[in-house]
Amino acid sequence: MTDFSTTSFLVFLSVTLPENGKRVRWLRGNDGEVWVWIMGEAPGDKPYDQISEELMAERARQQAQREADELWKKKEAEITKKFRDAMAKEKARIVAEKWKIETEDRKAAKLMEEKIQEELKVCF
Repeated sequence: MTDFSTTSFLVFLSVTLPENGKRVRWLRGNDGEVWVWIMGEAPGDKPYDQISEELMAERARQQAQREADELWKKKEAEITKKFRDAMAKEKARIVAEKWKIETEDRKAAKLMEEKIQEELKVCF
């Protein structure tokens, strides 16, 4: 195994696959062999089981976050729709109330006009 302190002597071995133009690069140590790192066995590495558990926990957290975001968007859309519906109902109520008041005002004005005309007929 290559000593980590010899990283200045590491070089890349490159292979280009002509069919699709993709390229693979391997790091080579000063001994000419492909440099290999085994998870959990280098100094300071976490054990493989711990790395796996952390990855699974992170994926579960991300999935829960995505689900929470989706639920939030759904609830937000429902609330927005309810708000718009309530605003439309309130606007319709206000318009109906104004129409009712205007109709009553027109009736009162017509009655007043008829009363004035009757009074004028009596005077003449």
